[in-house]
Amino acid sequence: MADVPLDVTDSLTLIGLIRALVVTALGAVRRGDRGLPVPGEVLRAAYWRAARYGLQGEILDVRDGTLVPGRGDGRAAHRARTRGAGRGR
Repeated sequence: MADVPLDVTDSLTLIGLIRALVVTALGAVRRGDRGLPVPGEVLRAAYWRAARYGLQGEILDVRDGTLVPGRGDGRAAHRARTRGAGRGR
């Protein structure tokens, strides 16, 4: 995938994924889950690695500081997809 979606289908897929992730995060916040306290330095390192290596490389898992495959195992996307289902506009 490019930095910018090249066609309408890719754009709509990306929009749907982002919306599902936001809905999932909002639900967690509403339930009182404030997330993990991650130091700013760790977040900057994770952002840098993600920008530098993308999905083809290893990215920093901010939960425990380990490097994991950028493609991951799809669990986060699956959770967002199933929790965000049926909430379209």
